[in-house]
Order: sequence, then structure tokens, then C-alpha cells
Amino acid sequence: MSFAKRFIANGTHITTNETEIKRIKVLNLTAGIALFHAVFFLIFDFITDTNSTEKLIALTLEMLFFLLIIWFQSKGWFKVARLSFMIVVFLLLLYHCNVAFKGYYGEYQYFVIPLFSLFLFDKYYLHYSLLVLSIAAFYVPNWYLNIYPEQYFGYLNALLLFVGIFLIMDFFKRNSEHNERALEKQLKENLSLHKTLDEQNKQLQSLNAFQNHFFVNIAHEMNTPVTLLKGQTHRLLKESNNSSFHETAGKIQVQVHKLEVLTTGIMDIAKIDSETLVLNKKVVSINQLVQSAYLEFQPIYEKKSVTLDLSLHEHDGYAKVDALYLERVLGNLLSNAFKFSSSGDQVKLGVTTENDRVSITVSDNAIGVPEEDLELIFERFYQSPNEINKSNGSGIGLSFAKEIIELHHGSIKACNNPRGGLTVQITLKGEEHPADSLSNTQETTKLQSLLGKKILVVDDNLEMREYLVDVLNEYHTITAENGVQALELIGKEKIDAIITDYMMPIMDGKQLVTELKKNQTRIPIVVITARADMGSNLDMQTLGVDDYLNKPFVEDELLLRLKNILTNDIERNLEIPEENEGETKPFKADTLTRCIQLVESNISNSYYGVAQLSEDLKISERTLYRAIKKETGLTPNQFIREMKLSKVRQQVELGNVTTLNDLALSVGLTNGTYLNQLYKERFGTLIEFSRV
Repeated sequence: MSFAKRFIANGTHITTNETEIKRIKVLNLTAGIALFHAVFFLIFDFITDTNSTEKLIALTLEMLFFLLIIWFQSKGWFKVARLSFMIVVFLLLLYHCNVAFKGYYGEYQYFVIPLFSLFLFDKYYLHYSLLVLSIAAFYVPNWYLNIYPEQYFGYLNALLLFVGIFLIMDFFKRNSEHNERALEKQLKENLSLHKTLDEQNKQLQSLNAFQNHFFVNIAHEMNTPVTLLKGQTHRLLKESNNSSFHETAGKIQVQVHKLEVLTTGIMDIAKIDSETLVLNKKVVSINQLVQSAYLEFQPIYEKKSVTLDLSLHEHDGYAKVDALYLERVLGNLLSNAFKFSSSGDQVKLGVTTENDRVSITVSDNAIGVPEEDLELIFERFYQSPNEINKSNGSGIGLSFAKEIIELHHGSIKACNNPRGGLTVQITLKGEEHPADSLSNTQETTKLQSLLGKKILVVDDNLEMREYLVDVLNEYHTITAENGVQALELIGKEKIDAIITDYMMPIMDGKQLVTELKKNQTRIPIVVITARADMGSNLDMQTLGVDDYLNKPFVEDELLLRLKNILTNDIERNLEIPEENEGETKPFKADTLTRCIQLVESNISNSYYGVAQLSEDLKISERTLYRAIKKETGLTPNQFIREMKLSKVRQQVELGNVTTLNDLALSVGLTNGTYLNQLYKERFGTLIEFSRV
């Protein structure tokens, strides 16, 4: 705490009364200002040689008296301090106006006495007494001392001024006190309500815990008979040849399966609550998964004469999910739609992909859900009040679906259809199309091809060159002291990548890169710099390098960056199958520049992806894929992501953001944690910046 804050808070630790604390602080501040005033004018009068005996006495007494008041405050003698303050102020003003500074019109300062009384005391007889005293002190001395001409007191202007200011301040004080009392009363009521709600919340939590525990125990108990029923029914079906018996046993099997699904769901909810549910995630085709669910439920829907329509996206969407649990979620949604549908109704199951998101929708034209219940239907054991739910249902299906989807870092929401019925939509983060990534064989070949790559290290510092050679020991490295030597080596040998310092004599890193670009030499380049203003004063994308690092850097970070640019270079040189669609518009030489411009202009648009980019360029997605892959070694999705991450890196270095979520939103992403994960994978380090 600063000296000023400690000074103003002097004595406040003795009481907890808010009004008293305010009065203590105001008196400390006022006494401090008065003390400063006395000391300042003592020094000023001494320097300017304008001192007089009267001034010296007045200022010295003022300094001593206010020091004494501050001391009273520190001891907790607050009433003594306040009474002393009022007396001292009155006597000092009396002495100043009539002796030390006579004729300087200081009498108007008397009106502060009743104002201070309003703030420091609660007794109104004291306020009015001090008001009368201050008016008397203004008028009476002049009758005897003739300090001012008679017209100075004409028309009772001072009297009206004193009384007017006092009444105005008194009004504001009364109003403030009334508001404070009302606020205090409201706070007490809120505190009481908060305690009541807290108690009720604890009771509800206890009840919910009991309910969950009860259902889990029942599920445990049901597991054994369900298992026995399932086994015995299977044995009977296997051993009996009676067709009628088979039909009946088959129906029993269906009901046993329902019981099994129910008990498994309850057990899974218990795992979710205890955070022991482990998902086995793999990249799967959402089209195939949804189609499988459709084929499973379509016969059941047919028996009830309910139409089940399937709509798959023309470009298959992929997501990293636990297929088993996602199938169960879809099963819950389709069972729910089936339960509320009647003969002749229609249920639509569909898949859509947009940017890096894959969505699954289940839409029916049944009775729908009251608007006020739309958020509640995902709560555990909640059931919307209707005739169907009264007859059956456990209230855990949609809750289970929501919790599973959230474990996948996705979202699930429900809305009523304009013409009746309910639509439930699941949205998951999309993954790269298999065509966008190398096969396992290609991946192995690619990693093997990184070994033995020739890396040119350019740095004028011998120790730095030796250090980099040591760090890059898995590669074949050669060194140069400056850009000129580097160009000579590049002319003689096949170089796979360059790591160069930015600041060097003879020819620095920027000049080296410029010369290479001028000669159209396509070699991946990483620039290392110690410049603190790198982010703001050097546009690396314009310079044309593949990556850059600021000193000091972490070895693993450098190795990851180098691996990334070498991988991109390998991908760029891979043979891409020719298109057989009869493309009419070839990929022009300046289209890559146009791609960069379009992505930059839509960088914060979360819905801008490959489809929109190809549409804006008026070329097919396949041609876009081939062209960007050829130019950059990246797929279109990777290219867009690279630009987003580059933008993020620039903002981090410039210090333009304060939170991960702000940073994610600025490049069209919704999850700051996911952004940080991508950033770590790309640049080898997590995002770090100051938080406020």
C-alpha cells in the first residue's frame, strides 16, 4: 500500500462501521491537506522573505494542531479528533481573517465549518449552532475592526449564501443517508435470500445425489438378472425348433435389449459423474456412422408407418469420436423421435459439413416441446410434461447424449420446427479428409526422407554455428558466416533447408532471402533473430520465409519448426494425381496471392472454409486442392489454418490480446484451448502473454 493510502486509512482498522470509516478517511485527508498547506507556506514565505510574526505563528500553530488531530485519529480518539478539528479550524480562520491575513476576503471560508459538521457529526443542533457561529464570525468582527467597507456586507448576500449552501448540502446528506439505509436493508434481504437459496441448492444437490445413487444401485442390481435373461433366452432360441416359440422369445430379446441399454446408460452416467469414463476416439466417417444408424432403425420405423429419411452431405465429413458412444447418442435421438412420432409422421436424419464443423440433425414433425422446456430437456431425469412421457421414459436419454457430446468438445441443441416437431442438432469438430493426409506408407516414407536432409546454417557467430550444428545432429549440416558465403554454397550443393541469422555483416539474412527469391530458388528458410521489434517491424510473410524464431529459443521449438517446413516441402514435391473432371478454368499463377487475400479478409469468419474459397476463386475444390498442395505443400484446410495461426502469432508478439478466447475469436475459432493446442503443434510452444 502506498504512503498516501496508508495515511488516509490511519485509524480505520479500529472500527468496522462504514460511516465511521468514511469520516476517519475524510478527516485524515483534510488534516493532511491543511498540514501540507502550513508547511508549504512556511517554506514559501521563508524563500520569498515575506514572513511576518503573525504568519509564522498562524502557520506553525496550524501545523502543530493538525499533527495532533492526526495523532488522535491513530489512537482511536475519533470524537476528540473531530471536536478538536472544528475548534482548530474556527480559531485558525478567526486568527487568519482578523490578524494574520486581514483584508484578504478569507471570511467566506467560514461556511466550511457547518459543512464539515454535517459530515462529521449526527447532531442537528450542532450543525445549526455552527451555522449561526460561522455567520456571526463573518459579520461581527467587522463591526469592531472596520476591515471592509460597509457595502461589503450589503443585502445580506453572505447570509443567504451560507444558509443556501448549508441547506443544499443538508438535503444531499439526508438523501444519501436514506439511500444507504435502503441499500443496507436490500443487502440484508439479499443475503438472507442468498442463504435460503444456498440451503435449498444444497438440499437439491443432496436429493440429486441420492437419486443418482439410487438409480446406479438399481442398475447394478439389474445387471445380473438382465444378463441371465439374455443368456437363457439365447439358449432357448438355440435349442427350440418351434416357430411360435421363436417369435415370442424374439420379442423377449428385444425387451431384454432395452433393459440392457437402460442399465448401461445409467452406469455410464455414473462414470461421467466420477470422471472415469474413457473415450476411445478415432477419426471416423460421420456419413458412414449415420448411415449405419439409419439402417438399424429404418425397419423399426417402417413397422410403425413412420418415414425415416436420410440425407448425407455430398462431401463426407470426418470427426475424431468414440464411435460406440456416438452411435448410442444417435440411438437415443432416433428412439426419442420414434417414441413421439405417430403413423404417417416423418423423421429426417441428416449430415452437413461446414468449414471445420460436422453436424448431425434428427428432425421430426411430432408434438415438439414447449419453448420454456427446450433447455431443460437436456437435464438429467427431466421429462417434458406430456401424455407420452407420463406413460414411459426415464429422462436420462438426452442428458446422456449431452454429456457424451460435451466430452467430445462438441455441442448439442434443440429447437422447435416452424410447422411443428423438434430438431436436435449435434455439432462436432471436423477432421481432415483422408485425401488431405498421407497414407501410413507415405507417412513412413516422408519421415524417413527427413533423415539426412542437408541443412545450411548461416550465422556470423562461431559459437552459435557450432551450437546449431549440435542441435541439428540428426541432419547433415553445413555452415556459412554470412549471406555471400551461403549463396556460394547454394550454387555448389543441393540444400534442403536454410537456417539463417537476421543480423550479419557483409550480407544479412534479409538480403540473403531477397537474393534467393530474386533467383527463384525455392528452399525452405527459417530466420533466427534477436530483434525485439521483430513482430511489429518485420513482415516475414512479405519477405517470403517459411518461418522465423526470436532469440532466445528452445531447441525443441527449432526442431519442430524445421520438421514442419521440410515436411511441407516434401508434400509440395509429391506427385498429385491429375484431375479428370474436365476442369475448364486452370489455376492461374497469381491465384495463390488471391487465396491469401481472401483468407486474410475473412480471417475472423468461422464459416469461411474451403468451399467458400473455391467459390470465390470460381474453381473446383479439387483444383484448389491440387494447386495449393503444389505451391505450398499444404492442403486447403491446412493452408487456411496456417494463415490463422500466423495471424495469431503476430497478435501474440504485438501484445494485442489479453485472453485465449479473444485470440481464438479474432481468427474465427471458438475455443481458446483448442487454439493453444494447434499453436503448440505448429510452433512448439504454448501461447503466453500478460493477463489483466
